[in-house]
Amino acid sequence: LGPIARAPAAPPPPHPQPLVDLDAELAAATSEATAARGDARRARVGADGPTTEMFEQVQELLQLFGIPYLVAPMEAEAQAAWLDAAGLVDGVATDDNDVFLFGGRTVYRHLFADAKYVEEYQARDVASELGLGRGDLIRLAQLLGSDYAEGVGGVGVVNAVEVLRAFPGPNGLADFRAWVDAPDDRLAGLAARARGGGGGSGAGAADAALVSPSSASDPPARAEFKRRHRGARTAWQVPDSFPSAAVTAAYEAPRVDAGTARFVQVPPSGDELRSFCARVFGWQPARVEQVLAPALKVCGKRGGEIALAVAAHRWG
Repeated sequence: LGPIARAPAAPPPPHPQPLVDLDAELAAATSEATAARGDARRARVGADGPTTEMFEQVQELLQLFGIPYLVAPMEAEAQAAWLDAAGLVDGVATDDNDVFLFGGRTVYRHLFADAKYVEEYQARDVASELGLGRGDLIRLAQLLGSDYAEGVGGVGVVNAVEVLRAFPGPNGLADFRAWVDAPDDRLAGLAARARGGGGGSGAGAADAALVSPSSASDPPARAEFKRRHRGARTAWQVPDSFPSAAVTAAYEAPRVDAGTARFVQVPPSGDELRSFCARVFGWQPARVEQVLAPALKVCGKRGGEIALAVAAHRWG
């Protein structure tokens, strides 16, 4: 018998290709889930924010309780501070520190925080204990940053107060800016000596090289500040707009309702309040009485009250 011919072996079947790219699908699903969570978060934020209807309901509720209110044309803190300065209220209830910059005299913080004690602050105490008047506080805000001012990067509270001490007055921040932007005092002093042909040596020459012609006539406090912060100033980031006259004007002359009519609180309307709570909150009569009865009882006890301007904001 001759050799037996064998048929060539059949090639192995090709590796089956997946019908779905699982990695790509997983990545797409993860991206969609992330986007959905972001949309839900933004929706919650929008839902939690006050709406026009809410503000109208709050105003109606204040009217029914007989509590006077005023809608500020611009900043709520500015309006409340003006009322305080004009003697139309006894203080301002807010957690915003800008109220002193707008001219507020008495500020109450944490008035609506159940877990904290109410704190009272007086502008006169800030002036007597810290030596900071309203103008100083406005300049301090320009250094540290506020709702209106960007602030100087790298300058903290301690440095900012030192700046006010070394560069006092309305033009102090401009002088501070000029010093920060100026060449280093060491180089200026050495250049001046070179121009003058001085060739002294020893400690006296070294001390002279540390004082530039511009700082030789500085008051002691300013000269000391410059000496101590010669190196630190290179790390300070001063905005192009600093110091801003517009920021100062915004705090010193804000747009407010300058009416001087006294606020008058009248007794609450119990029946209309009950109707409001049932209509707006959907409360049953028992719930309405449970909540309203103590409030109406307190409102009926007059005497010893203080009038506070509560700075409430409207978003949107």
